[in-house]
Amino acid sequence: MPARGKSTGIDGSHDAGLGQFCAAEAWSGNLDTGLFALKATTRQILGLGTGSGCGLLTLIDCFDPADRARLIDLFERVAGEPMRFSFATTIARHGKIGQAVFCIGRSERREPTGSGTLNGVFIFPHL
Repeated sequence: MPARGKSTGIDGSHDAGLGQFCAAEAWSGNLDTGLFALKATTRQILGLGTGSGCGLLTLIDCFDPADRARLIDLFERVAGEPMRFSFATTIARHGKIGQAVFCIGRSERREPTGSGTLNGVFIFPHL
């Protein structure tokens, strides 16, 4: 996780102002394969280890169990039609609820192939 005051921005730049309050990192998802591409800081905060990709259920399992059904429903809706979305939850690790996380994203479908993507940003506030 970046040191407080030195957060990596969505575009890879360092923003000391934003870094005082949170870490933010872009992510993407492929609706055809169901795989999400996550960057290193997000993977570390979520406790996913090394690598870059993970499936939807692996991602959802990182979050508060009370929110999982709602989040699966949300991702099913955004996979069906282009739309913008957001959610807030907490990260569950070792049976404990901890770090807050905010997500802002959008889904897109390409015609005529119907292939689709999700793009967004995770925001992890320093509380």
